[in-house]
Amino acid sequence: MAKLTWTVEISVEKCFVADGFELTDERAQDMVLNDLQFAGSHEVTCKVIKAPDPEKVAKVQGYKSLSDKIKKEAK
Repeated sequence: MAKLTWTVEISVEKCFVADGFELTDERAQDMVLNDLQFAGSHEVTCKVIKAPDPEKVAKVQGYKSLSDKIKKEAK
């Protein structure tokens, strides 16, 4: 069966990004699958087409830089 495609723009206040929110393909798919409770992951695909600059996200989340965030997440 052919799939239909939606293009969605999502804006989130910085306070939620500061608290750790970051939209990934996987997170978007989980959000959609949560609503489509009988769908399998092979039936829904999500792709983040455009995201904020990772360096900016890291700084909003309280890190000095993206490399600082990556180092701390690796521990």
